[in-house]
Formats: sequence, structure tokens, C-alpha cells
Amino acid sequence: MTTANPADFPHARLDPMSLLHSCAASIGRLTAARGGTSRRREPTVRRLEQYATLTIAAPSGYEIRCNSGTVWLTDTIGGDAVDAILKAGQTYRCASRAAALIYAIADAELRLA
Repeated sequence: MTTANPADFPHARLDPMSLLHSCAASIGRLTAARGGTSRRREPTVRRLEQYATLTIAAPSGYEIRCNSGTVWLTDTIGGDAVDAILKAGQTYRCASRAAALIYAIADAELRLA
């Protein structure tokens, strides 16, 4: 899989934080409109290459552990974006019922439970 460099795209001049917040808010509105989900989640391990993104719909209660690398997580709580940078060994518990967006600052491995 080839990972594109964001600088290769014309929209790269946009503020990355604003772009992430906008995407997370949009996904949150769509998920909320569908009524979200309350299914039980099995722990999974996900690997993200640098610059890759991962969206988690209805992440309330998800525990995201960064096993390696560094990620930027945007959680949407009550319509507001909350950012966290996770490095290897750090954990974040999502509070959002809408959506969370994860951006790999460097190659990363995450455990989602």
C-alpha cells in the first residue's frame, strides 16, 4: 500500500486541525442521525501508516491504546472537538457518542477495545 504525502495535494494548505475537526463533526452528525450503535466491541489491533486516518463511529467507551508510534485523536463531545496526542504506551477512553478520528503522525499500532 502506498501512502500519499498530504503535501502533494492542493488542499494541503488547509489547517490540518480545522480539517480534522470538520471531518469528525460531519461524521458525528451522520452517525447521530442514524441513531448510533450500542453493539459490544471485541478488542482489535489496527496498524496505521504515517498520514493514514481511521474513523470510529459511535466510539463511546472505546479504549484506544497506542502500542507504538504516535497518533492524533479527535473525539467529538457535545459538538466540540477534543484533541489528544497519544504516544506508545498511552491510552485514551472515548466519550463521544458520535465519532472519533485518528490520524497517524508516524507509523502506529493501536489496540481498540
